[in-house]
Amino acid sequence: MGLSKRSSPKFKCYPNPRSSLCAAAPLPGALTSVSLHGRVSGNLLHHVVEMYLKGVLAIDLALAELSALRHILPRIWIRIKQTFTDPRLNSFDMPIEVLHRFERIRYPDNMLKEGAQITLMRLRSHRPPPGPATVPRRAEPVYELVLEDVDELVKVIFDLANLNPKFFIGRLHNPNVLAVLNEDNQHAIFHV
Repeated sequence: MGLSKRSSPKFKCYPNPRSSLCAAAPLPGALTSVSLHGRVSGNLLHHVVEMYLKGVLAIDLALAELSALRHILPRIWIRIKQTFTDPRLNSFDMPIEVLHRFERIRYPDNMLKEGAQITLMRLRSHRPPPGPATVPRRAEPVYELVLEDVDELVKVIFDLANLNPKFFIGRLHNPNVLAVLNEDNQHAIFHV
């Protein structure tokens, strides 16, 4: 089974050593919710999304251009939006910014200096309604991530790049992992 699920005149995806996407693990938001360890899960998702985005860009960009993007998701996101002029991408500007914040706590240094309030929510419906907080906010930086946003983002990336999700889970034979990927996931792409 090949990487591309249908042919596209502009974007051809081949498994090649330059393409991070072809090496990326299928780890959308739902899978990290197994542990829900905030700092680690948030940072892992940052890197998985970075790999997916850079993998798609690797089709048209030289390695030096990809390296120049560094680990800065908003910068990578701008290139994605220049490449794919799909209006659906605009709805992910904020999730990209939120996910990028987790790069700041990739290493524990900043957390040790400043502390952190980390919240991972599986679904958007789990987000508390806006309004006055019942508990006063502390001074620590806030890191809040909705895993459903990441799942939807991954689904749109695969759709725009004409990628075949089954290519990425071909080696996942554990039914428990697949169940977690699809449980409560309205945007699941890794169905088997």
